Amino acid sequence: AATVVAASGGSTNAGLHLPAMAAEAGIDFDLMEVAEIFKKTPYVADLKPGGNYVAKDMYEAGGVPMLLKTLLEGGFLHGDCITVTGKTLAENLEEIEWNPEQKVIYPVSNPITPTGGVVGLQGSLAPDGAIVKVAGLEKLQFSGPARCFDCEEDAFEAVENRQYEEGEVLVIRYEGPKGGPGMREMLSTTSAPAVSAKPASSSKDSSTSSLSIAGSSRAVNITFSLLSSLIWCKAFPPKYFY
Repeated sequence: AATVVAASGGSTNAGLHLPAMAAEAGIDFDLMEVAEIFKKTPYVADLKPGGNYVAKDMYEAGGVPMLLKTLLEGGFLHGDCITVTGKTLAENLEEIEWNPEQKVIYPVSNPITPTGGVVGLQGSLAPDGAIVKVAGLEKLQFSGPARCFDCEEDAFEAVENRQYEEGEVLVIRYEGPKGGPGMREMLSTTSAPAVSAKPASSSKDSSTSSLSIAGSSRAVNITFSLLSSLIWCKAFPPKYFY
C-alpha cells in the first residue's frame, strides 16, 4: 500500500492511516518506516495536483492494475502476497498487459522522479518525524523566519490580509490530536489565493503536515531540506522579536 501511494504521488494521509492499520493488526510499522518505502519507490503516475491527469484518466489508462504491473515488474512489490481473491498478487496481474499508448502511468524504467511523491522528514522541529508531499514541487529546500499562529482561523485571516512577508514559514500550532482536538484537516490557508501571490511555506501540527514548534515570543528560523530528509529550527537572539 505504501509503495502504491508513493508511486502515484498519493496523500500524506498514508503516513497516518497505514501505521494505524498496521497497529490494529499487531504489526510495528511507524511513520519513518513508511517514509523509507516512499524514498525508494519511483513516482510514476502523473496525477494532479502535482501532475497533469485525474483519477478518471488513470482508470482509462489501465487503472491501479496497470500501476501494480509496472511496480511488480520493477521489483517493488511482493508478488507472492496472497490477496482477497485467494490468489497471489502476481497471479492477479498475469493477464494485465502494459499499454504503451497511454500517457498517465510511466514505466518504472522511466519514472517521473526516481523517488516517491511523499517525503519523510526528521530533525529538531519534528524529532518523531513529519511528512511532506513533494509531487510537482520544483523547490526542495526552503529556509525562512517563522511567523506563528495558534489556530487555523488566525493564520487564514493573516494570509487573506497579506499580513506576512514573502519567504516566511507560516506556523499553525495547537491543531493536532490534542490541541485541535482531533487533528482536523486544514486546507484553507495553503489554498488561499494570497499564498500564490505572495509565496510562503507552511508548517502545521494538523493532519496536513504533522509539524509544530514551541514558543511564538521569539524569532525562529525554520529550514526544510527535502533532499536530505531534514527539518530543523534555530532560535535567533531576543533582538529579533516580531
